[in-house]
Amino acid sequence: MSLRVVGGKLKNRRLHSLSGKITRPTSEKIREAVFNILGESIEQAYVLDLYAGSGAIGMEALSRGAQYCVFIENHRDALAIIHKNIHVCQFEDKSQVISWDIDHNLDCLRQFHSTFNFVYIDPPYKQTHVLETLTHVADSMCLKNDALIIAEQYSGYDKHNSCLHKTITHVDTRCYSKTQLLFFRYEERKDI
Repeated sequence: MSLRVVGGKLKNRRLHSLSGKITRPTSEKIREAVFNILGESIEQAYVLDLYAGSGAIGMEALSRGAQYCVFIENHRDALAIIHKNIHVCQFEDKSQVISWDIDHNLDCLRQFHSTFNFVYIDPPYKQTHVLETLTHVADSMCLKNDALIIAEQYSGYDKHNSCLHKTITHVDTRCYSKTQLLFFRYEERKDI
């Protein structure tokens, strides 16, 4: 599969991707839509790319002016691809890759207290990890107040707002064919 950066200073830079169905890179159409919505707010942002796969979302964010990106992935081959893409884009000084099983917790992020402005969650296709991952992100205390979280999922899956973590509010949903983007805001709570 051909993969490239869609916009920013590295527009059209070719990225490595894994063959087969191990990862499912976010399509160029979806990435362009996401970053058009974000606009200039991505500039100087600290980004968290969860279930990072090839790292295309984080590379896109850095290309468009993000300050720093942490990529979290658990699959060994995908981790190697992320490192290759960081090298191809020369983002070694603006990124960190963490090997971690997100399904259990995100305790690896406790070192980043109140750091991230933007989080992208892209769990394996047709798997319903979004609500659990939102809880793990909130519990890790890594988000800045008013951080934006976007979750990409199969459009046939219902979001169940009533199960959201108490610091997270669903603010929007956008549908693109079989892909649904869920937008959430994190609001720091002093009584937690």
